[in-house]
Amino acid sequence: MTDGSIKRLKKALRAIALSTSRGLKDRQIEEELYEIRLVKKQIDSISSKKDRELILYCIDTLLEIREESNAQKLADFAKAIRGVPDIFQGNRNLYSLSDDFDAFKQKYGEEYFKSVEKIYPRFTKKAPKNALSFFNPASDDAFKKKHPIGYPFLVILGIFAFMLPMIGVLVFTLVVDESRIVSGAWIVFMLAGAIIMGIGLFNIVAAIIHQYLGHKLTIICIFGGLALIGISVFLCIDTTMAQIFKPELVSFILFSLILCIATIIYSYSWFRLGVSHYLKASKKLNGSSESKLKRGGFFKNWLLYTEIHKKVNMGAIYYLNAIYVYLFLFNTAFTLTLGLIKPLSLVICATCVLMHLMCAIMSIFAKIQNNLEDHGKPIVFFAKRSNGGIDCIFFDLLILILPFLFAYLQIAVTGDLWGINLRFF
Repeated sequence: MTDGSIKRLKKALRAIALSTSRGLKDRQIEEELYEIRLVKKQIDSISSKKDRELILYCIDTLLEIREESNAQKLADFAKAIRGVPDIFQGNRNLYSLSDDFDAFKQKYGEEYFKSVEKIYPRFTKKAPKNALSFFNPASDDAFKKKHPIGYPFLVILGIFAFMLPMIGVLVFTLVVDESRIVSGAWIVFMLAGAIIMGIGLFNIVAAIIHQYLGHKLTIICIFGGLALIGISVFLCIDTTMAQIFKPELVSFILFSLILCIATIIYSYSWFRLGVSHYLKASKKLNGSSESKLKRGGFFKNWLLYTEIHKKVNMGAIYYLNAIYVYLFLFNTAFTLTLGLIKPLSLVICATCVLMHLMCAIMSIFAKIQNNLEDHGKPIVFFAKRSNGGIDCIFFDLLILILPFLFAYLQIAVTGDLWGINLRFF
């Protein structure tokens, strides 16, 4: 189905959804339904069977309700399904429409949408346009609300899929590899490959909640992870290669990069959620306005908030974010290109420690903003969130401690590289 067809379908559904409030005549409604019938003829071009079933169900049910001559019910159903075309444009997933579906079912009967609301994985060739929203902690709320029993099992399955390659590496190194071909720092190299492979497997599980990031990511992570594991074994067996790539330096580079990526996943993604809450509460900038200002350049507007800062003046938060982003890019490029030069490990260590300390500040800011959003006060000793989660000051302290722990680990690993014991445990 082409983008033009999707746009026509959205336009027609929107018009029908507003038909009662705008007083559209039957002739005008029939014109919109004619457009929808034309779109129906293109359904066979949709590659996914489940997607075809979804759009076919929505169109057929809409046409059946039209035969009932109930104008209000027709408008309500169009309103319930008008977000469906966004799924094919990669802007939403099925579970985000649950509230719209439920509102219609409560009014007209529970028999509606049963055939399309079953849990099923949705795979796509490319990552959807709203892929960045999947890293928002609230992105699972719609699925969690719809399937409160199934969600914990899905979390367990995702963790298992992510950990499975690491478990395999540990079993190999501890049980299978009796002659200890792979040892020392190269185990870290193998674990890095296992983590990358685990991301690919986790991506497959994420398809169940329609948060799949595309075939390309899955293939790159799974086969890239396997390649790293294989290369580490090869470098250990081949003594010439092992002399060129010093295990202790390779281990230092990988460990530094893993810690930095961990802060991106843990602290920085949390910080960006806090920024959204800050813009909404302090700058009166709602979600749709924020999204519009982020368009027109991933690096400039989405990552650095340039247009938003011009419009509402984010103050120190803007500069804190910009410094962190540039530090991360500098550190990653510097580590990958010059990390094998031992004296430069001190520069890498200093940059990484600075980034982790900045993440501590960013984590405090994010937690205060999230608490203000959910509870109306900056510090919460114990409270329940509207989505069923729990906020506690103990969790807040853990969030603050983790960046300091990463900073300490970076210093300790650098000390090990130079033969200085800086470990406290």
